[in-house]
Amino acid sequence: MENIGRHEEMLRLIGGKIAYYRKLKGFSQKDLACRAGIGESYLKNAERAAVENLSVITLLDIADGLDVPVEMLLGKEKAQ
Repeated sequence: MENIGRHEEMLRLIGGKIAYYRKLKGFSQKDLACRAGIGESYLKNAERAAVENLSVITLLDIADGLDVPVEMLLGKEKAQ
């Protein structure tokens, strides 16, 4: 059960970073979803950590859409 808490924490961290870099780049959620080739509702849920499982492939697509290295979304430090 301890892993569930860690997973939720990591999803919140990643979702926050996606939102941070999206706003920094001046993209709407619709813009980024289109650039990443994913659904807008899925992106909204990812930013809110309301997805059960964020696949590595989807995360890579989002990083590409943001034009940032995926490591920037995975690092443990919080986005500003």
